[in-house]
Amino acid sequence: MSNEKRYLNMLLEQFKAENRKSINLNFDEKLLGGIDEVLENISINTKQFCSRNSFMEVAAREYLLKLKDEIDRLNFIKSNSNQSDQIIIFTSADHLGKYAQYYQNDYWKAVYLGKDVVDLIRKGYIKYFALYKSKVYKSKCGGGQHIIEYSEIKSINYITSGPDKGKYEFFLKNRKQLPKPITKGSVNPVSLMRGRRTTLQKFLAASTIDNL
Repeated sequence: MSNEKRYLNMLLEQFKAENRKSINLNFDEKLLGGIDEVLENISINTKQFCSRNSFMEVAAREYLLKLKDEIDRLNFIKSNSNQSDQIIIFTSADHLGKYAQYYQNDYWKAVYLGKDVVDLIRKGYIKYFALYKSKVYKSKCGGGQHIIEYSEIKSINYITSGPDKGKYEFFLKNRKQLPKPITKGSVNPVSLMRGRRTTLQKFLAASTIDNL
């Protein structure tokens, strides 16, 4: 059901509610005229009368729900981040099913890391790790092109032999779900292939990878 249809249904049901209290509100003339125009159209199209009071109450409920979501998100950021903590984000096309095989088992390989990044991880400045799931997940996992979780970095190891020689593997812990996915936005996810560093606080507040 669309938000508009749900809103209209709530409006038409409003008179059935009980235990009401009265308050006085002041609105500017233009806003009040817009409300009256909407209510008139509802009456014409549904053959049901809707009062200004019902409209205001439904609008207030909807706004409170949106505010609650935002407050919950801000509380999540506050309780899960420190201003100095950093996170490194990579992208995964998952052609070989590595997300389920590796990441969801608290492990990831294999990526190139510069010496400065290695030092920051080993000194504890970069504490967290996340993966952007690319478009391949659309067909394989029922949805993709987003970041849905992140992990703490337990340790990293330099690979000295085999096909991944010269790259690093990550050992992870304490994987956490994000309250809302971080989606693609307008930035090309290829920019994450070598790793994107940002603060954990900025990461948790992001809605798209443009914000990272």
